Amino acid sequence: MSSPEFTEWLAYYELEPFGPYADDLRHGVLASLFANTFRAQGSTEKKPADFMLSADLGAPKQQSVEEMQHRLRMAFKAMERTRPRVP
Repeated sequence: MSSPEFTEWLAYYELEPFGPYADDLRHGVLASLFANTFRAQGSTEKKPADFMLSADLGAPKQQSVEEMQHRLRMAFKAMERTRPRVP
């Protein structure tokens, strides 16, 4: 992966985080929306964390640049293995 491509992925991640925590958060927001829409009067409001599998783990830890580069390299290698070859 070239340096400009890596920089582009870093910028994209800042705009649209991806990964398990971001996925859980998105689903938690949707589930809390439905739960709060149909909750009984006087019951406590549900938060997205109430529906997240990894809510007890907290937000993702700050990663070093090297660690993020390694994770992106591994993801791209996995994508290349499954991408069909075009002649």
